[in-house]
This record gives sequence, structure tokens and C-alpha cells, in this order.
Amino acid sequence: MKSQFHFYASSLGEWRTSDDIESLIKGMKRSKLPFALWKIPGDKSIPYEIKTYSPVIDGKVYLGTYYQLGGKSITWKMKLDDGTGYE
Repeated sequence: MKSQFHFYASSLGEWRTSDDIESLIKGMKRSKLPFALWKIPGDKSIPYEIKTYSPVIDGKVYLGTYYQLGGKSITWKMKLDDGTGYE
């Protein structure tokens, strides 16, 4: 059975898709670059365009941008469109 949605993440260095948001986030964090995250309608095998690191498809939902906070201890925080965020 195909999934009703998948997730897409992109940074300046790479992009990834997955049905599993946790494994997607974990993989993207390895590069230590900030990355944006979207929920995309349909199975991850459906075709859609990417323009300026963003998916071009009706029904996409921007979930926010993960970015690394400095220092020796790496903390990741997600910034949402409304200015709120969480770790």
C-alpha cells in the first residue's frame, strides 16, 4: 500500500525524501547544514519539481527549518513560519 504522504528536506548541500520523518531528520542533521522540511501529499515516488530548494506541488505543507545552534554542544532547533520553534 502506498503512503498518502511523505516528507522532503533540503539544504544547500543535499536533499532527501522519506516516509519516516525521524530518519529523514537524522540523516539531514549529519551534514550540519540548516535544512527546510515539508510534508508532501502522495507517495515519495510521485514526480514533482524542485525550485530554489523547495518542492513545487499542490498541497505541500512547510513544516519549518532546522538550524544548528553554536558551541561545542550541538543543539538543533526548528523555526516555524509563525516565529515559534522547538528542539
